[in-house]
Amino acid sequence: MFTTNTANLLRRPTVSLPSGFNALSDTAKNLPSLIHSGASVLRHEVRKIPLLATKNLSGGEVRLAILYYHILQSAYVHVEEGESVIPKNIAIPAYRLSVKLSGGDHSSPSIIRYFSYVNDNWKEKYPDAPFSLENIEPLATFTGTKSEKMFILTHLTPFEHLGADGKQVILRMCEAVKTHQNTLLIKSLETLTLFLREMQIGFSQIEKYVSPDVYRNTIRRYLMSLNNVVYDGVEEYGGIPQSFTGASGMQTTTIPNFSLALGIRYKNEKIREPIAKIKQYLHPRDQVFMCFVEDSPNVWEYIKKYHRNNLNLIRAYNDCLKALEDFRVSHGKFIASYITPSKPDEHGTGNTVIPWWLNAIIEEIKTYYL
Repeated sequence: MFTTNTANLLRRPTVSLPSGFNALSDTAKNLPSLIHSGASVLRHEVRKIPLLATKNLSGGEVRLAILYYHILQSAYVHVEEGESVIPKNIAIPAYRLSVKLSGGDHSSPSIIRYFSYVNDNWKEKYPDAPFSLENIEPLATFTGTKSEKMFILTHLTPFEHLGADGKQVILRMCEAVKTHQNTLLIKSLETLTLFLREMQIGFSQIEKYVSPDVYRNTIRRYLMSLNNVVYDGVEEYGGIPQSFTGASGMQTTTIPNFSLALGIRYKNEKIREPIAKIKQYLHPRDQVFMCFVEDSPNVWEYIKKYHRNNLNLIRAYNDCLKALEDFRVSHGKFIASYITPSKPDEHGTGNTVIPWWLNAIIEEIKTYYL
C-alpha cells in the first residue's frame, strides 16, 4: 500500500561509480567528443572498456551504470548506419543490470529509456541551493550541445518534478474517494489543475532553450529504437537479434498517472495497445505506482454515481480535465514544431504515429466532461 512517505519525490541520482568503473564513466562522459571524432574512433574507444562485473553494484549505482552502458550502446549503433552488433563488453553488463533493476525480469529491455536519460541523468551544481533549472546539469549527453542539455533539464523541471509531487496529490485523491471526503477531493483536483497548467507553460521552456533543428538532426537519432541488433555474449538472447523501443516521452508516468487519477480509461484499442507495451520500459517502482492508481476507486465514476449535484466538485473535476486536454493540445503543437514539420505521419521515438495518437487521446478526454 502506498503512503505519502512511499510516493517518493524526484529521486536524487547517484553521481559516481566505484573506481573500477572509471573506464566506463570516462567514456560515457566523453561521448560528445567521441561522436564528433567519427564512428570508427567512437566504436574503438567503446570496445576498449573492460568487461566489468556488476554484481556488487547496488541502489543508485545500478541506475547510473545503466545510464552509462545504455547511452554508449545507443551511440555505438546510431552514430553511423550499418552497425547491428553491440560488443559483449557493454552488451553483457547492460543486460545484467537491466535484469537486476527489474527484480529478475529477463525480458527487461536493454536500451536507453526515458527514466535513465531524464530522471537519472542530473546533478545539482550547489547541493544546498533550491532545485531549479539553473542549479542542475546532466551527467551525460550524446552531443554536448546546449540544446541537448536543456532538452533533458526542461523535462526534469517542470514535468518530472511536478509529476513526483503529483504522486502525493493522487494519493490524497484516492483516499478522498474511499472516505467520501469531497472537500479534500476538490482541493486535490485544484492542485492537479495548477500542476497541469504549469506543465503546459513548460513547453515554452523547451522552445526557448532547445533548437528544433538540433533536436531533429542530432539528438533524436540517438534516442531511436534498436532494431534487429545482436547483443554479443548475452546467452539469454541466444544470438537472436533483438528489437527495443527507443527512449520516448511516452515512457514518462506523469501524464498517464494524472489521467488515471481522473478516472480516464481509454476505450480505443489503438490508444491502449502502445500504452500497455510501454509499461515494461518504465522503472519498476513507477510500474507499481501506475498499477496502484489504475486499480484505485475511479474518481469519474464516483462523482457520476454519488455527487452529480455537487457543482463545486464537478467544476473542479472539469477544470482539471480541461487542463489535461489543453496540455495534450500544447504537446501536439510542440511535436508539430520539433518532430513532424514536413512529415505529419512521422513515428516518434516510441514508435507511435504521433499526431494521430495524440488527437485520438484528446477526443477521448473530451468524453469525460461531467
